[in-house]
Amino acid sequence: MEFIKLSNNVLMPKLGMGTNTFGKRDNDYNGPLTYDVSYHLMAIKNGYKMFDTAVSYRNEALVGQAIKASGIRRSEFFVISKIPVRDEYVSSKDAIINTIEKSLSEINLEYIDLYLIHHPVSDKKLLLKIWKIMEEYYYNGRFRAIGVSNFSVEDINYLIKHGSVAPMVNQIEVNPTKPNKELIEELKPLNVAVQAWSPLNKVSDEVKLELAKIGEKHKKSWAQVLIRYHIDKGISVVAKSHDDSRQKENMDVFDFKLTKKELREIELLF
Repeated sequence: MEFIKLSNNVLMPKLGMGTNTFGKRDNDYNGPLTYDVSYHLMAIKNGYKMFDTAVSYRNEALVGQAIKASGIRRSEFFVISKIPVRDEYVSSKDAIINTIEKSLSEINLEYIDLYLIHHPVSDKKLLLKIWKIMEEYYYNGRFRAIGVSNFSVEDINYLIKHGSVAPMVNQIEVNPTKPNKELIEELKPLNVAVQAWSPLNKVSDEVKLELAKIGEKHKKSWAQVLIRYHIDKGISVVAKSHDDSRQKENMDVFDFKLTKKELREIELLF
């Protein structure tokens, strides 16, 4: 595994597993919970140590259960969760604290490695209130790192200016249809790490074909080339799969690197 060093020197894996449909009937995001952790355990067996969950996914507890069931030390895992910004979760200081405490209780692993604000907040006073409470949990060690998700650089700059801790990560959609190149470049001087969600989605057949051509030189699939591209660009990737062979394939990207020429070729596809 390769890692990204966050601004506070915490090491975040460059590849992890999304879980928004794990433990749900028919692998449906909105489906009822089955409390099945078999896909989590499959992922752990296939080498995944970073898991991305959220309050909104309703399945935070399953990540903690799977990690405990694995028999592997807690310190080897990197767990991400996110606080929603709907009124029921953040309408007051007490509501925010209750939401965070429930996250910690559900995951039940002593601490959360990275806690994010799931979506931007138009009310800046509320945004700062959420962030300052998250800072307290960071300072007391319950969160090893804090950040945001789906944020613009303007909102991140607001937190940098008015908060005590700068966001360490911005988890955003990054794929060929939505490469988010400008935002990624804007985050670099702010020392905010980028983590990609849906990195393998919205890929046209034409782009898959071009990626596959590059993959032939490395004996890799188009998906492996795309994951490696993101990693070589300094982006951490969260790629979800319920399939054992696909999980293994997605993880098998650390034995090669793309050349500068190949990176430029891929860059032109987006």
